[in-house]
Amino acid sequence: MGAIVALTLLAFALRLYQIEAKCLWWDESLSLYRAQQSVGVVLSNRIDFPGIQTTDQHPPLYFLLLHGLVRLLGERDVVLRWPSAAFGTLLVPLLYVMGRRVGNAAVGLLAALLGALSPFYLWYSQEARMYTMVTALGLLALYALWRGLQERAWPWIVGYLIATCAAIATQYLHTLMLLPQALLAVLLWLSRVSSRQAKTPTRWRRALRWHPFVVGLGLVVIVLAAAGRAMIGLIPTLAALRDYVPLGTMLCDILNSFSLGLSVNLRDVWPLDLVFLVVYVLGVWAMWRHPQRRVSGETDGPSMRTRAVGPMLLVGSIVAPVLVLWLFSLFVPIYTNSRYAMTASPMFYLSLAMGVHALCRWRPIAWLLLAVMVFAMGHSNYRYFYHERYRTKEDYRSAAQLVARDERARDLVIVNGPESVPAFLHYYTGNAPVMGLPEGGMMSAVLARHMLELASEHDRVWLVKARTAVSDPGLIVSDWLDENALLLMRRGFPSSGYYLSVASYRPRSPVEPLPREGLLLGVWRDEAERPRLELLDYELWYITTDGDAATCAHGEPSCEGRILPAKPITAEMLWRPLDATGDCKVSLRLVRDGIVWAQRDRRPYEYLPTDQWPQDRAVRHEADLDIPAGTPSGSYELQLWVYDAETGRSFTFDGVDGAVSSPYLSLGPIALGEDFRPITPDKVGLPPAQRRTAFGSALQLLGYALDPQVVAPGASVWLGLLWRAREPMTQDYELVVNWQDSKGRVWHTTTQTLCGTDCPTSAWQEGQIVRGLVSLRVPDTASEGPHTLHLLVHAPANGRFLWLRRGVIPWAGHDLSLGETQVRRTVPQDATSSEERK
Repeated sequence: MGAIVALTLLAFALRLYQIEAKCLWWDESLSLYRAQQSVGVVLSNRIDFPGIQTTDQHPPLYFLLLHGLVRLLGERDVVLRWPSAAFGTLLVPLLYVMGRRVGNAAVGLLAALLGALSPFYLWYSQEARMYTMVTALGLLALYALWRGLQERAWPWIVGYLIATCAAIATQYLHTLMLLPQALLAVLLWLSRVSSRQAKTPTRWRRALRWHPFVVGLGLVVIVLAAAGRAMIGLIPTLAALRDYVPLGTMLCDILNSFSLGLSVNLRDVWPLDLVFLVVYVLGVWAMWRHPQRRVSGETDGPSMRTRAVGPMLLVGSIVAPVLVLWLFSLFVPIYTNSRYAMTASPMFYLSLAMGVHALCRWRPIAWLLLAVMVFAMGHSNYRYFYHERYRTKEDYRSAAQLVARDERARDLVIVNGPESVPAFLHYYTGNAPVMGLPEGGMMSAVLARHMLELASEHDRVWLVKARTAVSDPGLIVSDWLDENALLLMRRGFPSSGYYLSVASYRPRSPVEPLPREGLLLGVWRDEAERPRLELLDYELWYITTDGDAATCAHGEPSCEGRILPAKPITAEMLWRPLDATGDCKVSLRLVRDGIVWAQRDRRPYEYLPTDQWPQDRAVRHEADLDIPAGTPSGSYELQLWVYDAETGRSFTFDGVDGAVSSPYLSLGPIALGEDFRPITPDKVGLPPAQRRTAFGSALQLLGYALDPQVVAPGASVWLGLLWRAREPMTQDYELVVNWQDSKGRVWHTTTQTLCGTDCPTSAWQEGQIVRGLVSLRVPDTASEGPHTLHLLVHAPANGRFLWLRRGVIPWAGHDLSLGETQVRRTVPQDATSSEERK
């Protein structure tokens, strides 16, 4: 019992590990959509998107369960995937009890071990779909059928009927299992009848022989009749985007998926698949040669009927559904993935367990084969979690974050398919309206008129494009935007599923007639004193802490309202190109006390560089600066820099007011307000602390990072920090950073505020999260080699250092090791800091 509990806990931990790391993809988007609907809509199987009304290909039971969880616990990824993880874990004890029933306790433990480590089960246990649920219900039904026929216990038969109906109400394809189960029931019943010693009249013995067949056939007819109407109605939609798959390809795909999951390539691992196939065949052979005696209770040796039970269970339950799928595909292509046969997968693991157990007389061989299979499964699971290809399935999270970060007022977001809108909105935190194209797009003329209307109402259009074969097979929308709007930006997000791209367009040309004479703020000159660009005017847009949009034109009081962090500041500038403009970049920087707290460098237009601007016209362009969440409140300076894109050398700005030339133009003071919204390290670009790290009872360090890792003497190392106040702050703390060389000597100490700027901790409120950015200068006399940085928190009020808490350890010393920085006289060019690389 202890072993099966341990295996179940192992499976549960494996299925919950990084369960939110991969974002929702297309299929899960439909699950989220159905879970958001009312109970009546869920039961009707209707899918109603703007411009499309259709019927889902899956029955409602799973979505009813998901609907209840969403209403109760919200729509986090872990909530949406919880049923899949729970049923994926339930498969482990079910495999154990079924293995004990068809073999013995050792077979049950082996089957449970393989099921717990199965990469196939792991993949679908972390996906908000019904596949683990129908597999668990199907295995429960099989177990109930086996016990009901063995023990002549009608309650188990009733349990089989309930579990089977629940499985079919979860996925229609479970009906494929009814035929092999009916044949298995007949074999089990006939085996028991043939061995009975009771003096039953011949007429009743014949009745007992045929009654199970009639009952099984009736069950098949009744259940198929219940699901048939819905399935027939779905036939016209099943062939959409599906191609015919040969039977051999189906079997190879299923073998590879059952063995090593979907995170490996069949061409690379086929020798390992052969190992699994050999062990599987050995399991079938073992159950044929030595069927469990209690299957029939025979004393004179197993009969052919008894021997046939094993192949029917282990082979027929897999091959028969695949054959039906293949035969159906001859008329209507239906097979796209091994998940369609997942409900038959438990018999594969049972057969593997039987095969390993059959080799127990040659124990070294049995252990070797088991070790190979476990290692292969472990390697596939490792790839699933850590290989870049399987980082995500369709990266709607990154797409939504990109749009939310760069969006502005009067923007519009178009998601190319309505079925993908729920997944995008699940991660989207912006304010722009989001619309999905009708399934199959629109006719060109209708779409052109529609896009013209949208272009007249919005300043920018975002296009989130994926799965165009479904929503926009002719690429009408992207082609129209490419031909009629200015492409501002395009980014791609590769994944193990479909390639997702995000593009933004400006519907109207940024090129304008020159404004009235006398509108000029200054001229940007290069190092040879040649005028490169004229800045005619600018205006700032931002979001206040009250959530209101505000503007600030040149010459007006600069940004007197408190600006909300984690939202961008937009500077709209009007330029006039000159003869020697060339290719330039623009940099917006948020500066305080000489520290650049935020910076963004970009070409004014990615696909309309400055060297292509007409010299007799003016060009309007918007530059955005995203202020990281948690940036301390207070006054900052917004700076505008312009430099040569090829050499990286900054221009100087000469204002018309006669001010001294400067490498930048100050766009005015910026007042940041407090931000009390939840913040995680990834929102500020910091890796989270490896363990729960706190200093005393007052402070928690959520994340930190050093940049760069290689630095020259006299240069600076930037230390990014993310603090959280765990309780009301009553005093100001200091940050102490010690440098320690490779010989263990502490050679330099820096004392600063926790944020690196004037933001005393006594002003922090309980629960507030604050970002810190500290500049650590390396002395000119620093020796070459590795240097370890240690962080301490000092309380000047009592002259003591706060105790460091690491995980469950309440007193882990006073200093936290931040990692190593290499000091070198000559620093490689690729080792510069992220700020310098921008």
